[in-house]
Amino acid sequence: MPGRRWSLAALLLVAACSSGGGAGAGPSPAALAQEAGCATSTPAEGDLELYVRAEADCAAGGEELAFRTFANNGNRDDWLNAARSFGGVFVVGDRWAVNVDSRSLADRIAAATGGTVS
Repeated sequence: MPGRRWSLAALLLVAACSSGGGAGAGPSPAALAQEAGCATSTPAEGDLELYVRAEADCAAGGEELAFRTFANNGNRDDWLNAARSFGGVFVVGDRWAVNVDSRSLADRIAAATGGTVS
């Protein structure tokens, strides 16, 4: 039996390490969308934007929201610098950003997600 315990422990460790998630991964775009009040979100298909780890879009309050997550805050900041030229209001958090059209929606999303309007 001891061999089986080690095999199970090894299997769990490999699964945990290869899942891509974990405590250091940060929130998913779908989780952020849910916190912001979206009933559903659509993950991006095809190529991701530069610097982006994952992305999803949804609608809330009649406005489109674009959620992006990043491997680190440096990538997030580089993406923000490029994305600002396209306009909108941004809400940012640890390794994530949301782009919306109005300041009032950005304030609501910041309150719901713990982010900061930028």
